[in-house]
This record gives sequence, C-alpha cells and structure tokens, in this order.
Amino acid sequence: MKKTKTLSLLFMSITTLVLGICSILIPGNQVQAAELKPGEASITLHKKQMVKGNLPDKLTQNTGNEMTEFDKYQGFEGVEFSIYDATPEYYDLREHGNGGKGMSSEEAIKRIQSSDGADLEGHKPLDKKVTDVNGDLMFTVDKKISGKDAVYLIVEGKTSGVIRAANLVVGFPVYEMTLDGKYTDNELTNIHIYPKNQVSDEGSIEVIKKASYEVHIKELGFDPEPYALADAVMYADGKPIVDLTGLSL
Repeated sequence: MKKTKTLSLLFMSITTLVLGICSILIPGNQVQAAELKPGEASITLHKKQMVKGNLPDKLTQNTGNEMTEFDKYQGFEGVEFSIYDATPEYYDLREHGNGGKGMSSEEAIKRIQSSDGADLEGHKPLDKKVTDVNGDLMFTVDKKISGKDAVYLIVEGKTSGVIRAANLVVGFPVYEMTLDGKYTDNELTNIHIYPKNQVSDEGSIEVIKKASYEVHIKELGFDPEPYALADAVMYADGKPIVDLTGLSL
C-alpha cells in the first residue's frame, strides 16, 4: 500500500516530524488520555532536557508511538508551542509553487517548515500550549479541513537556556513507522512527537576574587638605612593561599 503525504520522523533532525497521544490537561498540569470525536486526532509533544554529554549516540527514528528510549530524560516544563493551519498553503504550493509548475509534497513541506507561522493564512495560531511538569503537551486537531487532508505547522517559542527545535509539519493521514524508517499500514490517530530537545550549557561566568594580606613585622632597623623584615600571608576570599616569609622591606 503506497502512502502519500506521510513524513519522515528523525529525532534531532530538521526533517519533517509526524507523531502523539490523545490527552487533556487535568489538575496537576499533567497530560492524560481522553476520547476523541470522529474525525479528530491528537498530537502530543514530548520536550526533554538534554545537554552535551547525555545526547543519544545517533539519530533515533520516531515511530509515531510513545518511545521508552526517551524516558530516561527529564521533561522540560514551561516551553510554549503554537500550532497553525497550513492546509491552504500546502495545496497552493503543490499546485502553483515553483513559478506555477507545482511542487512535490516534500518541497511544499520544506517551504512551510521554513515559515514562522506569520506567513500562513490568518497569521494566528489555532492554539498555544505550554509543556507540563513532564515536558508534555497535547493538541487536538481535525484530520480534514474543508474536505482535504489537513496539514499543520507547529512552532516552538523562545525559552531561555533552551535550543529551539526545528519547526514541525504534521500532514494527515499519519502512518506508524518502524525504527528502520519504513512505513507500516497502521494509520495513527494518537500521535507522539519527540522534537529536537537540547538544553544549552554554554555561557560565561565572571569570577571576582578579593585578595588581602596579613603582615607581621619581625624586625625594624636603621643601619645603614631604614629596613624591615616581615612575614606575610595572602588571602583570597577570606582563605589563606600563599605564605611569604623573610620579606625585606
């Protein structure tokens, strides 16, 4: 069975990602499963905290389902994502892109992915949500818009100390993928997305040390000229770091 308009899902890549679960926010700000109406799907994003040193050894193929490979990473709370309807733009690019010659599905998706949402019809997101304590959030969407398979753009907001994930494009229908990147015949309604997740560990630290000296005069004299013999201790931030003995002043 040939799949059309399905998208390759690579963790930590800038290729289009398609994946989620069926969920709602409940007290405690945690995403939980919920029923969907006919024609609806859920897209759940899992934002994880990753820094250099604990990143996966290689790109991990997303499958569209929940993946225990990422359970070892702590969720990132408080990251905002916006979702936009990109359906009109997708079909317009397919028909009229490339100077009227039309674009392939992959070309149209890359063009939409490069948008920040402001270029899309209406300019306003359909919804905005913030990740919960587990780093998760869920959007409920329609599989079809105006009788056509829906296409959505998901944009991560700016968060201090977080490297933003590439924009995500989700086009329906969405099919499950195997870990080796092959599509199956299993169409997904509850979709999981693991966007590029990395916390910045770069920055600069200004260190200020306060130095002081404690001087002990051992001998004073005036023959043939005035002189002094002393011992001294050098302190940094109140702690002794250097002993100086037999100083001649």
